[in-house]
Amino acid sequence: MPSHDRHKEPHRNEGSMKKRIQLLLEALFCRASYAAAYCAVLVALALSLWSLPAQGTESAEPTLSPSSAESLPIMSVGARIELILASEYEFDVAGFGGEVDGAFGAGFGFMFDYRVWDYIKVGPDLVFATVKGERADDRDTLLNMGGRVTGFYPLFNLGPISTLLPYGFMTMGFSFYIPDADQADEETGFWIQAGAGAELIFGSFGAFSEFSVQGNINDDYSYTGFQLTFGGKYYF
Repeated sequence: MPSHDRHKEPHRNEGSMKKRIQLLLEALFCRASYAAAYCAVLVALALSLWSLPAQGTESAEPTLSPSSAESLPIMSVGARIELILASEYEFDVAGFGGEVDGAFGAGFGFMFDYRVWDYIKVGPDLVFATVKGERADDRDTLLNMGGRVTGFYPLFNLGPISTLLPYGFMTMGFSFYIPDADQADEETGFWIQAGAGAELIFGSFGAFSEFSVQGNINDDYSYTGFQLTFGGKYYF
């Protein structure tokens, strides 16, 4: 390769990465409204179910007034299952590039939350998932590690449920993309995820559901997808 071509190669890679980041952020912004709508539906459903009168009580109307978050435990650990409903890939490998739709995928994750302010929690997040193109035979692996910031607003005394916790969150960190194909290289890039959800807390235990969109940016691959998540937490 001539020397002037070698000097131009890093500039082409840099421009390609900036373009991928811009396209990924645009996709995340456009799809974030789905997460907000999903959270609103969950909250409305929970309020409707637990506002029904309970048998054998004189007054079973739930009290929806918020209370100080200090009454909640300060730390929690959780585990979840992620169902990847739709996804899209962009790739540029060995001079060949394009876009393909993704097939159904699944994964699991773990998180730790620590309340740093009244309505803000932070902590590490780890997700392992398998994904693939719509017409591909094999599945690739995504290992995502990052820090998660959650903003929540507790509602108390919902009939038999002690707390309803609607929230929104954002996670940023590193993405390890491991293709199944022998000729493709493993890559490390960036991971960003944003979404909303709702949690019902029973004493020291919580059950939650989330809807989110995530993106993974690497040199030769980029990935965006919707996730529907179900999980549980233990508070201490």
